[in-house]
Amino acid sequence: MRHGNPESVMDFRFTGVHLRFYVGAWRVEPLLNRIVGDRETVQVEPKVMQVLVCLAERAPEVVSKDALIETVWAGTVVTTDVLARAVSELRRVFRDDPRNPGVIETIRGTGYRLIVPVALDGPGEGGLPAPPPSQAPRERPGRVAAYARRGFLALALLIGVLGWFWVGRATAPAPPAWQKSPLTSYPGPEAQPALSPDGRQLAFVWAGPEGKNVDVYVKLIGTETPLRLTDDPAPEQNPVWSPGGARVAFIRIGEAETSIYIASALGQDERRLIALEGVGGFDWSPDGAWFAVSGRSSSEEAYRIFLHSATTLERRRLHPPGKEHEFEPRFSPDGSTLAFKSVTSEGVALYTVPVAGGASTRLGLDSQHIAGHTWTADGKSLVFSSIRGGYYSLWRVPAEGGKPIPLNLDDDEDLHPAIARRSARLVYTKRTQDRNIWRVRLDRASGGSSQPARLIASTRLDAHPQRSPDGRRIAFVSNRSGPFELWLSDSTGAQQTRLTTLGSAFIGMPRWSPDGRRIAFDARLDDQADLYVIDVDAALPRRLTSDPSDERAASWSRDGRWIYFDANRGGRWEVWKIPAVGGEAVPVTQEGGSNPMESPDGTFLYVARAPGLWRLSVQGGAAEQVLGRLPDRSNWAVVADGIYLLQRDPSVAFSFYRFDTGETTEVFVPPGAVPEAGAAFSVSADGRWLLYEQVDRSEQDIMLADPF
Repeated sequence: MRHGNPESVMDFRFTGVHLRFYVGAWRVEPLLNRIVGDRETVQVEPKVMQVLVCLAERAPEVVSKDALIETVWAGTVVTTDVLARAVSELRRVFRDDPRNPGVIETIRGTGYRLIVPVALDGPGEGGLPAPPPSQAPRERPGRVAAYARRGFLALALLIGVLGWFWVGRATAPAPPAWQKSPLTSYPGPEAQPALSPDGRQLAFVWAGPEGKNVDVYVKLIGTETPLRLTDDPAPEQNPVWSPGGARVAFIRIGEAETSIYIASALGQDERRLIALEGVGGFDWSPDGAWFAVSGRSSSEEAYRIFLHSATTLERRRLHPPGKEHEFEPRFSPDGSTLAFKSVTSEGVALYTVPVAGGASTRLGLDSQHIAGHTWTADGKSLVFSSIRGGYYSLWRVPAEGGKPIPLNLDDDEDLHPAIARRSARLVYTKRTQDRNIWRVRLDRASGGSSQPARLIASTRLDAHPQRSPDGRRIAFVSNRSGPFELWLSDSTGAQQTRLTTLGSAFIGMPRWSPDGRRIAFDARLDDQADLYVIDVDAALPRRLTSDPSDERAASWSRDGRWIYFDANRGGRWEVWKIPAVGGEAVPVTQEGGSNPMESPDGTFLYVARAPGLWRLSVQGGAAEQVLGRLPDRSNWAVVADGIYLLQRDPSVAFSFYRFDTGETTEVFVPPGAVPEAGAAFSVSADGRWLLYEQVDRSEQDIMLADPF
């Protein structure tokens, strides 16, 4: 790295900053482009790290913008905007507010300076050595004394700041020391785990070693061979333990009706309790007196939760009915409260309601899918599986409501959490998938397609493909390097390069600007999803939003001036837009909406709004409904003459809706499975090429986190 000021190089080596140094409580590792805090490790771009090193070398002096650009971007013509983006990224990592800075201060019209103490670390392994004597620069008279003074100040700073740093580390809370271990590793997927109240036994559903029929199994934790509890030809699901742990109840899905059965945990005395047209989950109260059942008596009804007496099976409604479906009731450990999942036109939410009656409390609106929830043993929180981060992972939310916190148990997908009522044990389903990006050529005239070909592949998740406007490049998201990052390839899938190093929990669908020079995307950092824009050539992301809400599904206006997105500001998902250069966001819809996309001619804005698809003029005015039913609010794409749709029911297929005739025709049936959640495809502007995600391999096992 060439420095514009030779004296800063000498200071850098004289004070002993080799492989590591500290900025406040953060450890900086320049050679690894890594910044490490007490609770997280963040990878930054090399240029961002070089800016930080330059500021640290001269701290607490002011470093001019010209000096930083000359040092970091030597030989490259760039503007001060590139430097400002790098400083903004550092502030994001350090959680520094530019209006009230505690780490990096902006000196208006001049440059920047570090105002937090910089502590020095020893050379460590592979540290940068001091230059050999024969190459050491000749000292001018008077400079040695100046270096000695600086060395003394550096030593004093080192002693004081390291003392402060280690005291801070000693008082900071340590991350949870969970011991994770697999409980099952059988062929085929094991799912829906349930722990006995004492946490010693596990019930789950599995299709058996031959994969023929889904039954309920029970195993004692610490043993290998499970006991098959059911052998009926009809599939079973949702095992629930009795309060004493001697029996297991479960759902059996028959051809004419769905019923709740109960059996001994030893596989005896099976009997039917309740029969309904459909059952959306149930639970057994801790005192054994009640069953909370989500069910309906006909297909025209919504799923409602009723309390059934365990002795007489008489039922009563839990609370007044609404328009939404109510699923998966879960009793709190003391039996006083029920948590359940509600599905509305606005999305999916968790609610709690007193068992004795009263108003329900919404814990927060989520996105499209929640795959299981459970109470913690103390009844103060709920743990749930959600794709709020882009893929299924476990989150924890206070029982009275608040901001969900990710548990970060696995790099893979985590579903179906369950916690023992009297034991500090958590079980969950860990799903490992190999998702790859496939390409197929479409021929709408003949209603057919070419043979699909795998285009971009790894052993991890490759997702969210998007072709550039000129068709020469493909942007996609992958966790092949660890965290999810934004990647690029050429049109053939070759020359794959990583574009970001955000260390993000997830990155949403990337969208190209009309000129093909920038990409807008959403990324979840610090438990919050925000919008980012990245210049493909400069490879430096710029954060566009910082509102406490979640922003996602970025897309460009056809003139490139605006970026549309949806956000849950105010508790409901609505469509907004923000200037592409940054600024204040303005609302676009007021009656709900998500996944906005402008028409190719820039005349209309299309938005998903349950239960269908709507469009409104970009000039304003009332919205009109285009489709009465939208199969998947995330998986549709607008071209000049119609809309491509991903159908999931009764089978997976890609179809096309024509604007001129109003007809929908099937155009392609993928040979493999596609992900059941999240955006999974894109279509070229001319409608000739389809890029889609396909699940080429999927494994599912049950994991134990102990203690929780």
